[in-house]
Amino acid sequence: MDILAIILSFLPLIFLLWLANLADARRQQTPPRQGLAIVTYLLVALMWLALLGTGIFLWLLGTAYARYADLDSLFAFYQAQGWDPDRVAELMGMLPRLGGGLALLALLGMIVLLTPVQRLLARVLPITPGRV
Repeated sequence: MDILAIILSFLPLIFLLWLANLADARRQQTPPRQGLAIVTYLLVALMWLALLGTGIFLWLLGTAYARYADLDSLFAFYQAQGWDPDRVAELMGMLPRLGGGLALLALLGMIVLLTPVQRLLARVLPITPGRV
Protein backbone atom coordinates (compact mmCIF):
# COMPACT_ATOMS: atom_id res chain seq x y z
CA MET A 1 0.00 0.00 0.00
CA ASP A 2 2.82 2.41 0.82
CA ILE A 3 4.55 1.64 -2.50
CA LEU A 4 1.34 2.43 -4.37
CA ALA A 5 1.05 5.78 -2.57
CA ILE A 6 4.65 6.63 -3.47
CA ILE A 7 4.12 5.70 -7.11
CA LEU A 8 0.91 7.74 -7.28
CA SER A 9 2.60 10.77 -5.72
CA PHE A 10 5.36 10.74 -8.35
CA LEU A 11 3.07 9.95 -11.28
CA PRO A 12 2.37 13.60 -12.24
CA LEU A 13 6.10 14.37 -12.32
CA ILE A 14 6.83 11.25 -14.38
CA PHE A 15 4.06 12.28 -16.78
CA LEU A 16 5.57 15.78 -17.14
CA LEU A 17 9.01 14.32 -17.86
CA TRP A 18 7.55 11.98 -20.46
CA LEU A 19 5.64 14.86 -22.04
CA ALA A 20 8.76 17.06 -22.09
CA ASN A 21 10.81 14.36 -23.80
CA LEU A 22 8.06 13.81 -26.36
CA ALA A 23 7.83 17.58 -26.97
CA ASP A 24 11.61 17.81 -27.51
CA ALA A 25 11.46 14.93 -29.99
CA ARG A 26 8.68 16.66 -31.93
CA ARG A 27 10.61 19.94 -31.99
CA GLN A 28 13.46 18.13 -33.77
CA GLN A 29 11.17 16.97 -36.59
CA THR A 30 10.86 18.74 -39.92
CA PRO A 31 8.81 20.89 -39.76
CA PRO A 32 9.13 21.40 -36.00
CA ARG A 33 5.96 21.07 -33.96
CA GLN A 34 5.68 23.44 -31.00
CA GLY A 35 2.19 22.56 -29.71
CA LEU A 36 3.25 19.86 -27.26
CA ALA A 37 6.06 22.06 -25.93
CA ILE A 38 3.57 24.84 -25.21
CA VAL A 39 1.26 22.39 -23.41
CA THR A 40 4.19 21.10 -21.35
CA TYR A 41 5.27 24.62 -20.37
CA LEU A 42 1.70 25.49 -19.41
CA LEU A 43 1.37 22.37 -17.23
CA VAL A 44 4.66 23.10 -15.48
CA ALA A 45 3.66 26.74 -14.98
CA LEU A 46 0.31 25.61 -13.53
CA MET A 47 2.16 23.28 -11.18
CA TRP A 48 4.32 26.17 -9.96
CA LEU A 49 1.24 28.40 -9.64
CA ALA A 50 -0.51 25.74 -7.54
CA LEU A 51 2.55 25.52 -5.29
CA LEU A 52 2.66 29.32 -5.05
CA GLY A 53 -1.02 29.39 -4.06
CA THR A 54 -0.47 26.68 -1.47
CA GLY A 55 2.48 28.57 -0.02
CA ILE A 56 0.55 31.82 0.21
CA PHE A 57 -2.41 30.01 1.80
CA LEU A 58 -0.22 28.35 4.44
CA TRP A 59 1.53 31.64 5.18
CA LEU A 60 -1.80 33.43 5.60
CA LEU A 61 -3.25 30.61 7.70
CA GLY A 62 -0.29 30.57 10.07
CA THR A 63 -0.23 34.35 10.33
CA ALA A 64 -3.97 34.54 11.01
CA TYR A 65 -3.67 31.80 13.63
CA ALA A 66 -0.87 33.64 15.41
CA ARG A 67 -2.66 37.00 15.37
CA TYR A 68 -6.36 36.26 15.72
CA ALA A 69 -6.88 32.81 17.22
CA ASP A 70 -8.49 32.52 20.63
CA LEU A 71 -5.86 30.17 21.98
CA ASP A 72 -7.63 29.38 25.26
CA SER A 73 -10.75 28.02 23.58
CA LEU A 74 -8.64 26.29 20.90
CA PHE A 75 -6.48 24.61 23.53
CA ALA A 76 -9.63 23.28 25.21
CA PHE A 77 -10.82 21.98 21.82
CA TYR A 78 -7.43 20.34 21.17
CA GLN A 79 -7.49 18.62 24.54
CA ALA A 80 -11.06 17.41 23.93
CA GLN A 81 -9.85 15.86 20.67
CA GLY A 82 -6.95 14.16 22.44
CA TRP A 83 -4.30 16.34 20.80
CA ASP A 84 -1.36 17.96 22.55
CA PRO A 85 -2.20 21.71 22.51
CA ASP A 86 1.43 22.78 22.75
CA ARG A 87 2.38 20.58 19.78
CA VAL A 88 -0.50 21.92 17.67
CA ALA A 89 0.48 25.51 18.52
CA GLU A 90 4.09 24.71 17.60
CA LEU A 91 3.02 23.22 14.27
CA MET A 92 0.73 26.16 13.49
CA GLY A 93 3.61 28.50 14.33
CA MET A 94 5.69 26.82 11.60
CA LEU A 95 3.12 27.45 8.87
CA PRO A 96 4.24 30.98 7.90
CA ARG A 97 7.82 29.81 7.33
CA LEU A 98 6.68 26.70 5.46
CA GLY A 99 4.32 28.74 3.28
CA GLY A 100 6.98 31.36 2.61
CA GLY A 101 9.46 28.67 1.62
CA LEU A 102 7.01 27.03 -0.76
CA ALA A 103 6.11 30.39 -2.32
CA LEU A 104 9.78 31.27 -2.79
CA LEU A 105 10.48 27.88 -4.35
CA ALA A 106 7.53 28.33 -6.73
CA LEU A 107 8.70 31.80 -7.77
CA LEU A 108 12.20 30.50 -8.46
CA GLY A 109 10.75 27.62 -10.46
CA MET A 110 8.71 30.02 -12.58
CA ILE A 111 11.73 32.23 -13.16
CA VAL A 112 13.76 29.25 -14.40
CA LEU A 113 11.13 28.66 -17.09
CA LEU A 114 12.29 31.87 -18.80
CA THR A 115 14.79 31.26 -21.62
CA PRO A 116 17.17 34.15 -20.67
CA VAL A 117 17.44 32.73 -17.15
CA GLN A 118 18.12 29.30 -18.63
CA ARG A 119 20.95 30.81 -20.70
CA LEU A 120 22.49 32.25 -17.54
CA LEU A 121 22.17 28.92 -15.76
CA ALA A 122 23.71 27.12 -18.73
CA ARG A 123 26.98 28.90 -17.97
CA VAL A 124 27.33 27.00 -14.69
CA LEU A 125 25.07 23.97 -15.19
CA PRO A 126 25.11 21.37 -17.96
CA ILE A 127 21.71 22.30 -19.43
CA THR A 128 20.57 23.26 -22.92
CA PRO A 129 18.58 26.51 -22.83
CA GLY A 130 15.26 26.44 -24.61
CA ARG A 131 14.74 22.68 -24.35
CA VAL A 132 11.56 21.59 -22.70
